[in-house]
Amino acid sequence: MELLHKNITAAILQSFFNVAQSLPFGLDKSFYINALTNDLQKAGFAVQANKLVDIVYNDTVIGQLNFDIIVNEAVIIKVDTQFDFINNEQQEKSKIYLKLSNYEVLMLLNFGQEADYKRLFLSNDYKHQPKNRYSEYNGIKPS
Repeated sequence: MELLHKNITAAILQSFFNVAQSLPFGLDKSFYINALTNDLQKAGFAVQANKLVDIVYNDTVIGQLNFDIIVNEAVIIKVDTQFDFINNEQQEKSKIYLKLSNYEVLMLLNFGQEADYKRLFLSNDYKHQPKNRYSEYNGIKPS
């Protein structure tokens, strides 16, 4: 099975490593976002930085999520510089972002002392399967 949005994520990783090699560690994350945005736009991608995405519940917008970068309306990029940014908690939070949006691919890019990344995927087909938060308890809600 081929990776979804493989060409986009490959270009993102190439830009990520270019920026990581060119800019020093310790800058505010906005510098890295701006550099990535610039690189990806020069490579011909449609890029939106700091995009707000509506979260809808029962046909009502209940809030918005702010994504650092969206590429070709297909891939979310979250950027940070913190040590241990790509940990289990951040990955679980990112899966929630994917569940709440129509996007299927999210890239975590860490411009920390050592450049690191993680690619997450959650298909829209999976998101739209009927389930509830208590399904793991065989239909019995915890008290």
